Amino acid sequence: RNGALSDIYFNRSHDGGETWADPDLRLCGGAPGSASSTEPRICMQGETVHVAWKELASPAHDIHYRRSTDGGRSFGPIVRLDLGDFAGASDSIDVELACEGALVAAVWSDARNSASFAYDIYANFSSDGGASW
Repeated sequence: RNGALSDIYFNRSHDGGETWADPDLRLCGGAPGSASSTEPRICMQGETVHVAWKELASPAHDIHYRRSTDGGRSFGPIVRLDLGDFAGASDSIDVELACEGALVAAVWSDARNSASFAYDIYANFSSDGGASW
């Protein structure tokens, strides 16, 4: 809806999908349509919603995360999870997200150790429900 590049949006229903909140919430950073944000993953524990995705931080992708502690009515700040190099320095893709109690885990394929885009698997964890990583 914002041009050639993708954005990540979130919406919620409290009645089994009969009705949805208006408006939906844009989760990714920058101006609408300014970065290619794709591969959203979601995990929920009670009223806490965790969302991770990959976002183009030229010239490569980084893994970003946001959480809501009020069932998706509002979200906290964007957190970059692939912290082993500078933003956009190497490709981080194929993110997956899981949560159990206060533990939240994100895993992804990461090319930071290779000039030829050979990927390793990296992870980042939160033991306080996504408040810190």
